[in-house]
Amino acid sequence: MRRGALLLCAVLGCVRFLPADDRADGAVNDASEGVTPPEDTLESDRAAVDTTETSEATTDTSIDISTDITTDIINDISTDMTPDAPLPLDTAPPPDTARTDTAPPPDTARPDTAPGLDAPADTAARDTAPPPDTAARDTAPDLGPCGALTQRCCAGGACAAPSTVCSGGVCVGCGMLRQPCCAGGVCHGGAACAPASSTCVPCGGSGQPCCAGDGCGAGLVCNGGSCVLCGLRGLSCCPMMQCLDRTLTCSSSNLCQGCGAMREPCCAGGGVPCGAGLSCVTGACVPCGRVGEPCCSAGACNPASPDLMCLGSTCQYCGLVGQFCCPGGVCTQMSSVCGSAGVRCQHCGGVEEPCCAGRVCDMGLTCRAPAVCRT
Repeated sequence: MRRGALLLCAVLGCVRFLPADDRADGAVNDASEGVTPPEDTLESDRAAVDTTETSEATTDTSIDISTDITTDIINDISTDMTPDAPLPLDTAPPPDTARTDTAPPPDTARPDTAPGLDAPADTAARDTAPPPDTAARDTAPDLGPCGALTQRCCAGGACAAPSTVCSGGVCVGCGMLRQPCCAGGVCHGGAACAPASSTCVPCGGSGQPCCAGDGCGAGLVCNGGSCVLCGLRGLSCCPMMQCLDRTLTCSSSNLCQGCGAMREPCCAGGGVPCGAGLSCVTGACVPCGRVGEPCCSAGACNPASPDLMCLGSTCQYCGLVGQFCCPGGVCTQMSSVCGSAGVRCQHCGGVEEPCCAGRVCDMGLTCRAPAVCRT
């Protein structure tokens, strides 16, 4: 477009119609800025051409030729000035000012954020992911202190204060009656943790949960996690294998059953293991004191039978010749005495026999030393 303008001026001599100063300034400005004259300037130039054609009195032929050339150049210039035509290289604005009036701000002109366009993989992550130093602040804001009573729970539901537990996101007291169970199902103050509700409830009574260490009240025992009655006939034994009645004993099956009677287990607890006329033999009460029966308690035999004695835990006859001497070295048969060994009874009072009690011998014999009857 600049070359066309210069050619027009060269043909028409438009420079002559400008004052000397304007021509010099215009030439310098056009050469330095490379700005295309506006349309009104072209119209002025065409008017000057008409004036020049009249004033110069040129020949008709020259005028026609100039008019034709001018018309061609103007058409070329008009074509160059259409909006869609690209700017010539020598008239392109500097890079830092190009399209400043239409270019959007840098943060909105990026193609990867334009509506309807898929962001490239390398820019989508950059546009959506916060910087590393701000990601933690944006996703985990500081919520204040935690872990103390009535404060929020710390990470992982932890509470730092003693006897507290996390419930509903808040640290609350635990372990006492009607409070939540502490960690590990622990309760204090006569309470136990009910597994169904994880709440501390009363313990130790009949039908209540067992307290810590399987503890229950008197006459109760922990059985299957609950306190139940114990110590009565047919019920579980109380702690330390005790029963509440002396006529009951704790069997091998941990049940209280009768004792002390015939064929029943021997009673325990330091009392009499069996009733009268019975002896505890291999854990059972059996008859005692008669011949061939076990000796009764303390090694006694039937008091109504003085000729019986406990020999080897069995009651046997004594006092007759050839039998063991009864307790105290007594022999119950006439003309018998407990031998010198003090074990068995033997005949006495005859010739060369031991003297009977009181140094008595048969008629015509005398008790001589050493306690032998002789003539």
